[in-house]
Formats: sequence, structure tokens, C-alpha cells
Amino acid sequence: MDNGVASPFRCAEGVRENSPGFGSGERFKAGQVIAMCVQSLLSKGDLKVVRDFLPTPEQLVVTEEDVKITISLNRSSVEFFRGKAREYHTSYQKMIRRLLDWYASQHQKSA
Repeated sequence: MDNGVASPFRCAEGVRENSPGFGSGERFKAGQVIAMCVQSLLSKGDLKVVRDFLPTPEQLVVTEEDVKITISLNRSSVEFFRGKAREYHTSYQKMIRRLLDWYASQHQKSA
């Protein structure tokens, strides 16, 4: 079934059929086949190179110190976050903390 997505199996078959050495019994390492597949897909326009948007490992390190506080929230707000936390298999406290961090960072940028 062709859904417009480049199949690694089709690619490997194409590389096998169109690459010198495949019919001769020569053995290729997986990395060589992958490189040939990528090159083949790039040349056909089936792949698009995108900018690396992921943060570096250094950017993932939390450098701010946590401060423990006690806060009173409306029961309905806590129930909302508890329900969403259950749905996404996380901690409701972590969700509230991230919401507050995001809110503060957005307003610090505009200040």
C-alpha cells in the first residue's frame, strides 16, 4: 500500500536493485545500506532535511533552585489538574508547577 511515505523496505529493495555490488554477493553493513537509502531518498525528493530544533543537553538541565511553598487553591482547580494528570500519567503538582513557570517566563520576557 502506497501512502506517500517512503518505506525503508522499498528503499532497501531499490538500493539492492540499483547499487553496484548488490547482485555480486557482496555483503553490506547496515550503516552502508541506510546511507545508500537516505542518499537515494534525498535524490528523489522523498526526504526533506529539517532544521535541528531540539535543545542541547545543557539546555535541558534545570539550573534554578526550587523553593517549597504552601498554597491554597480552589477545589475545582485541583480536581481539574488531578484529572488531567491521571489522563496523561503524570503528577498534578508537576503540571501546576510547569504552568506557573511558563506563565512567569512569558511575563518576564514582556516586562
